[in-house]
Amino acid sequence: MKRITNIIYSAFVLLAALILPRVAHAQRVGVFNAKDRLADAQFTSLDSTGCIQTDVVVFAGSSKIKDTGSPLDVEPMVNVTYSVFDNCNLVLLRSGFGSTNVTNFQMDSGLVAAHASATVPAGDDQHGTTIYLYVNLDWSGFGDITTLRLKDHFDTASSSVNVRAKGDFREATVSGSVSDGTTNFTPADATPGWLSAELQVVSQASVTIQRD
Repeated sequence: MKRITNIIYSAFVLLAALILPRVAHAQRVGVFNAKDRLADAQFTSLDSTGCIQTDVVVFAGSSKIKDTGSPLDVEPMVNVTYSVFDNCNLVLLRSGFGSTNVTNFQMDSGLVAAHASATVPAGDDQHGTTIYLYVNLDWSGFGDITTLRLKDHFDTASSSVNVRAKGDFREATVSGSVSDGTTNFTPADATPGWLSAELQVVSQASVTIQRD
């Protein structure tokens, strides 16, 4: 629950940071709406020696954003962070991060299932080069859906901002692979208990009122 609350709080802080600087110059009522569908997964596995630990974190999703005076903006994305660490010799063997908005992402609003496939250019921190990670993952939700609703109000000397948000969250299983074409960073025999995944639908809305 703490993780979920932090996600929503961070969303509010980001939303306020985006909105408040432009409010002071606004001479109108502005309405902002956003709906995010997100799937995340964290894989951790050990090789047969028990020394080499691989960690991969994947965030996949799509955001629909509508602001006053602007057309609907749809923003898909897949982000991948990976690391390979030798626990026996305390050496970081591989690590990097990559992101792309060229992706096939599908997810229903009921948090039943999701799919993401993409080719993600990622940094290879140890060699200063770029590699390509091939993501092909499927999520399946299970258990109860947790729903959180939050609202807040911000005031400046010349304006007011009212913000509302609703988030639905559900645990999930995930299958598939994240590979560089040679190494599968998410093997099927990943250490039991070292896999976590979640599906999320988060809606945000704000109304900005300028006081003359």
